Amino acid sequence: MIRIVMKSILSTSIDYGALSGMFWILAFGMIVPWRIAMYLSYRKLHNELQSSNIQMN
Repeated sequence: MIRIVMKSILSTSIDYGALSGMFWILAFGMIVPWRIAMYLSYRKLHNELQSSNIQMN
């Protein structure tokens, strides 16, 4: 919702192409850290499961 409001406000003063590029960079900048965090969380869980399997055997 905030993104849509900001885009409509900014589109009156900034060129559409530049505005689209800024929002793409914003989205990419949010997705990359999220994906890295998810991968690190996965590795931590995977290592915990492996160590618990080793202890059970």
